[in-house]
Amino acid sequence: MNTDDNTVFEDETGVLPEVVAQVVWEEASRWLGVSLPKSWVIQLARKARNRYKHDSRFHAILLGPEASDFNYTFGRDSLYVFMRHWLAALLLRHDDALYRCLPASFANGHELPAPEPPASPCLIPSLRPPPRQKIGVIGSYSPIFPPTQAEVFVMNDSGLEGNG
Repeated sequence: MNTDDNTVFEDETGVLPEVVAQVVWEEASRWLGVSLPKSWVIQLARKARNRYKHDSRFHAILLGPEASDFNYTFGRDSLYVFMRHWLAALLLRHDDALYRCLPASFANGHELPAPEPPASPCLIPSLRPPPRQKIGVIGSYSPIFPPTQAEVFVMNDSGLEGNG
């Protein structure tokens, strides 16, 4: 058995994390109608390798008794579940409007349903939900003495938007 850190995962599981990451990335990109950052494929594969190396529970899930000759795809299928969850987290962190276009089940590792006509509203940029706004308060805030209108501001991704 090869002990090189880059091949231990493949040698022990028979799964290439880059392939699983690519499939999950393509699945989400196609469903959302956008090309997600290609660097996310590399991030997902690295995360899988790192977790496999350092997290005994993750290691056990991919190699555990369920991944026997009786059910030899358990480890691979489990990796798909983890990668869908991780990709949903990346979307939430980087583009929450696109994240909200995904069914909630994707973040739990389920496959995306085939897009049905008419196309998902996320495929039409003008119908995408707007990004959530961050509400801030200047100074201290107390529920007894709520802020005045002048003290509340709305922040979007491009910065201060004005009084809310």
